[in-house]
Amino acid sequence: MIDRLRGVVIDKGVDYLVLEVGGIGFRVQVPSFVWEQIIIGEEVALHTYLHVRDDAWTLYGFLTKEDLSLFMELIGVSGVGPRLGVKILSGTSPGQFRQAVVNGDVGALTLIPGIGKKTAQRIVLELGERLKKMGGAEDLAVPADSPVADALAALMALGYSRGEASAALQQAVAEQGQDGAEEIVRRALRHLL
Repeated sequence: MIDRLRGVVIDKGVDYLVLEVGGIGFRVQVPSFVWEQIIIGEEVALHTYLHVRDDAWTLYGFLTKEDLSLFMELIGVSGVGPRLGVKILSGTSPGQFRQAVVNGDVGALTLIPGIGKKTAQRIVLELGERLKKMGGAEDLAVPADSPVADALAALMALGYSRGEASAALQQAVAEQGQDGAEEIVRRALRHLL
């Protein structure tokens, strides 16, 4: 399996780029958020997934391991293959996608091109809990001296992972804003229990 490539970008297409590595040009399918960051002529390292079918071998590339992990989780959902997975991740940022799945926001997912209501429900059902446990890029950005920071520390002291605590706190803050740490923890615990 080809796990990682480092080389110079020599061409870009609508949804792919060509990466020259040791004199060989690899065509790598990438989501739009990766494509937009890549400049022809620059060196780049991509974390890749090689999808092998009878009629084609296709490489999919991501700038971070976290984005590749999200892609791998997504294509593990029944009915979502690599092509649809890249299309879904191109329709939104990885953080927004994670947040929609963790929050069970089927409506937000159906706004992404390529996802219908049934697919969105299946993604939420199959990925929701796993993404909560993974945590990651969508973790709550917390100022150090705030009630939310205290609430996050309290939930983690109770044994919840940063990802679980962060997702619950985002829901708690979205419901009523930032109160004292105790009230935020109470609301967050309702989402965790």
